[in-house]
Amino acid sequence: MDIKPHLVIIDAHAMAYRAYYALHGKGLADPVSGMPTQAIYGFFRMFFHVLLEFKPPYCAVIWDPPKPSFRAKIYTDYKATRKAMPDDLRPQIEEIQAILKENNFYSMSLDDYEADDIMGALTKRFSKDKQVFLISGDKDCYQLLNKNVLMLRSAKGVSEFIFIDQKWLKEYLGLKPSQVTDYMALVGDASDNIPGVKGVGAKMASKLIEEYVSLESIYEQIDGITPLGLQKKLIENKKNALLSKELATIKTDLAAITNLKEEQLRTPGLHDKKLADYFTKKSFPQIARSLKKIKPSDSKTIKTNLSEKKGYTLITSLVELQVALKEIAKFIQKSKTIALDTETNSINAMEAVLVGVSLSVKETEAIYIPIATTPSLISQSSLPWEEVRPHLQSFFEDKKLRIIGQNIKYDYKVLAKWGLDLADPYFDTMIASYLCDPNSRRHGLDAMAYDLLGYDCISYEDIVGKGAKQKTMDEIPPEAVYEYACEDADITFRLYKILEKKLSKAKLEKVFYNIEMPLIPVLIRMETEGVGLDKNYFAELSKTHLKILAKLEKDIYELAGYAFNINSTKELQKLLFENLGLPTGKKTKTGFSTDQNVLENLRDQNPIVEKLLEHRKYTKLHSTYVDALPRLVNPKTLRLHTNFSQNIAATGRLSSVNPNLQNIPIREDTGRAIRKGFIPRKANVLLSMDYSQVELRIMAHYAEDKLLIEELTNKDGDIHRRTAASLFNVGEDEVTADMRSDAKVLNFSIIYGVTEFGLARNLGVDRQVASQYIEKFFEKYPGIRKYMDEMISFAEKNGYVKTLTGRIREIPSIKDKNHFRKEGAHRIAINTPIQGTSADIIKIAMIEIDNKILEMKLKSRMILQVHDELLFDVLLEEEKQLTKIAADAMQGAMSLSVPLLVESASGKNWDDAH
Repeated sequence: MDIKPHLVIIDAHAMAYRAYYALHGKGLADPVSGMPTQAIYGFFRMFFHVLLEFKPPYCAVIWDPPKPSFRAKIYTDYKATRKAMPDDLRPQIEEIQAILKENNFYSMSLDDYEADDIMGALTKRFSKDKQVFLISGDKDCYQLLNKNVLMLRSAKGVSEFIFIDQKWLKEYLGLKPSQVTDYMALVGDASDNIPGVKGVGAKMASKLIEEYVSLESIYEQIDGITPLGLQKKLIENKKNALLSKELATIKTDLAAITNLKEEQLRTPGLHDKKLADYFTKKSFPQIARSLKKIKPSDSKTIKTNLSEKKGYTLITSLVELQVALKEIAKFIQKSKTIALDTETNSINAMEAVLVGVSLSVKETEAIYIPIATTPSLISQSSLPWEEVRPHLQSFFEDKKLRIIGQNIKYDYKVLAKWGLDLADPYFDTMIASYLCDPNSRRHGLDAMAYDLLGYDCISYEDIVGKGAKQKTMDEIPPEAVYEYACEDADITFRLYKILEKKLSKAKLEKVFYNIEMPLIPVLIRMETEGVGLDKNYFAELSKTHLKILAKLEKDIYELAGYAFNINSTKELQKLLFENLGLPTGKKTKTGFSTDQNVLENLRDQNPIVEKLLEHRKYTKLHSTYVDALPRLVNPKTLRLHTNFSQNIAATGRLSSVNPNLQNIPIREDTGRAIRKGFIPRKANVLLSMDYSQVELRIMAHYAEDKLLIEELTNKDGDIHRRTAASLFNVGEDEVTADMRSDAKVLNFSIIYGVTEFGLARNLGVDRQVASQYIEKFFEKYPGIRKYMDEMISFAEKNGYVKTLTGRIREIPSIKDKNHFRKEGAHRIAINTPIQGTSADIIKIAMIEIDNKILEMKLKSRMILQVHDELLFDVLLEEEKQLTKIAADAMQGAMSLSVPLLVESASGKNWDDAH
C-alpha cells in the first residue's frame, strides 16, 4: 500500500504482549543473566519494521497507565477478569521503556486514561489534513478510523501486518466508525469484561445496527423489534448496554495532548553506536544492523527488496549462459564456492517441474536461467532444458566445487530428477542455522535474511499471488521471476558467510561437516527410493476400520441413551459433565476439556469413556494413515516417498514429514496392522535393523555407573527384568510380564527426567509409590542421579547442554523463576544429551551403511529411519551381506563404555520384520 504516514502511533503494551507470546519458547534470553528477552526483541523488531517500511517523520509510543483508568470507577468489574502480567514480562517492558527514553522517542502514559484514549486524542489532534497510522489490534480503535486514519494490526508473528480502514470495517463488520461503540454496547468485550447485551452475538448486533443505525435508536423503537425474545433481552440488558457504550467510547479530549507540539513527536535518528552495541550484546545483531537503515525526517515510502541495487541478470540465450558461466568459473577459481537455487511449480520434489536455476558466487550478484522442460514453457522465452543441461553439467563437473544452498536436499532431488549430476553438497544454510539454534523455528530463508542480514526478501506471494488467484512458477514469465530467484541465491551466499563463522564460534563444525552434511545425499537416496505400499491391503483395512467405528458409535449411543455428534466438543462436554456428572478437568475457552489426558483419567469412571477412547484411536488411525497413505503414493513410482527433515527436533533427531511415518504405533495391534501394508519390491524382503536399549546405554556411558555398565555389557542379561527384580524385591525368575513392563517404563522414564507425578501417571500408580520406585532406582544406580545433578548444574552455569558429538542445545529457562518452566528445563538438560547422542549415532551409522551399499554396488536400499530403527528393501541374495554391513556400522558408530547392540529381522512386510 503506497501511503505515506505523517505520524505513526504505537499501542505499546499490545505490541509488547504480542511479541512476548509470539516468541515464547523460542529460547530468547540475555546471554549474561539468562533472563527472557523475547518481548524486547519482538517489540523492537516490529517497531523498527514499521519505521523501515513507512519512514514516518513523527511517531509516538503510547502505554497504558500502571493503575486502573477512570473506567474502573464507572464499572468496578472493568477488566477484572484479565490475567496478571507474566512475571518475566514486566522487567522487559521496563527495559523497552528505558531504551525508548534514552533514544528520544516520544513515549508516554497518562494516569486515569488508557492508551486508546491517548491514541484517540493524538489522532484527533494531528489527522485533520495528515495521514496517521495506528499500530494496534484493539477493535475499540475502529471508532477512530477516517479517510486520514488507518490501523495496522499484526497478522503473523512479529513482522507482518494487515491494513484496516473504513472500507474493511464496512466489509467485515458492516459498520461505520461512528457505529463501533454501538456495536460494542451490544456484543460487549470479554477481554475487557464489558458486559454488553447477554445473548446478542456479532451477527445479530451488526444486523441491528444496520437497521436502526445506533443504540439509542434501537431503544427508541424497542417495541417494534422482533422476535420478542430478542426484544426481551434488549430491555432486560438496557442498563448494561448503555454502560458498555460508555466504557467502549474513547476519550479524545485530553488536556495533555491539546497543547502538545508536533516537533515533540519527531522520529529521532538511530545511528547512535551505543544503541547498536546494546542490541549486539543482547544477541540481536540483526536489530543492530537494521538501525543503520533508519534516518530521521524521511517520509518517503521505501522498498526493502535488494534487487533494486544488485547485479541480478536474467539469462535469455545460450550464448549469454556460456558467457556467464565462464565469468563465474574465473571468479571461483580460488573460492570454489557457489550458491545454487531452483524454481519449480511444486513443493513436492518428486512431482515438481523444473522452472529455473539461479547461481551466485559473489554478494550482490546472481544469474537466473529460466528453464523450459515442457513445450508450454518454451513459448514463455525460457531456454530448452536439453540444451541448458549439458552446459550446467560441464560446469559442475569439477567435483571440488563447494555447492551451497538453502534446503539444498530439495534442489538436488529436483535436479537429479531432470538429469543433472552434482557433487555432494557442501553447505546448507537452513541446517547450519538450525544447528546454531535448534530451539528456534526461524530457519527459512526470509526469516534468516531478516534476522541475520536485517532486511526483507521479495516474498513468494509477491510473485505468484495468493488465495484462489495464486499461480505456480511455471505460469509466471521469467522477466517477473528473475529478481526473486536471483535474490534467493544471493542471500543464500550471504547467509553462508555469516553462518560459517557462527558454526566455528560455537565449535559445531564437526557435527555439521561430519554428520549433517554427509547425511543429505543419504536422505536423498532414501527419499527417492521410497517404500512400497499395498493399496489393496489398505482398502480392506479401511473397510475393517469403518465397521469397527460403526460398532463403537452404536455402543456409545446406547450407553449415552441418545445419538449425538461424537466429534463435537460441546456435545461431548454436555454428555460427560452435565448428563453423566463425571469429574471435570482443566477448563478451556469453550468449557471443560475433553482432550486425551482428561478422558484417560476418566477411563474407570464410566464404561462410555473406554468406548470414546477407542473411537478416537480408530478415527485418528483411519484418517491419518489408513485412508491418507494410499492417496500419497506417487503415480509414477507407485511408491510412498516421505521427506526427512533435519531441522525440526531440537534434540537432533530426524523427523519424517509428508507423510509422517515415525508415529505409527508399533506395540498395539492397530499399529501393527498398518505396518503390514508396507511391502518390499517384488521378490525382495524388508529388513529391519533396530538398536537395543540405545538410550540406556548412552546413559550408562554418561553416568559411569558401574552396575549399569556391568548389566548392559552382559549380553545374556535382561536389564528390565533385573530392574523389576530389584524394584519388587523378587528373584529374576519370579518377575512377571507386568513387572518387567513397569520396570521398562521406569528405566526409560528416568532418562527423560520424569517427576513423581509423571511416573505415577505413566504407571497408573499413586505418587507415593512412584516416589518409592524412583528412590529404589537411584539406590541401585547412584551414578545416574549423579549424572542428572551434574548435567543440571552444567546447564545452569553455561546455559546449554551438549551431546557426545558436540551438538549444543541452549536452555534459557534453566534459571526461570517459574517452578514448572524450570522443572521442564531440568528435564531437557537431562534428556537432550542422551537423545541427541542417540540421534547422532544412528545418523553416523546411516552414512557408513550408505557408503558401503554404493561401494559394493548392492541393489538393496535403505528406505526408512524410524527412531532407533533402519528399514531396508533387500534382495534375498544380498540379505545376509547387508545385515552384516548394517550391524557392523550401527554397532561401530560410536565407542561407548558399553557395547551398542542391534537386533535384526526380515519379512514380507514391515510388521513381519520385527
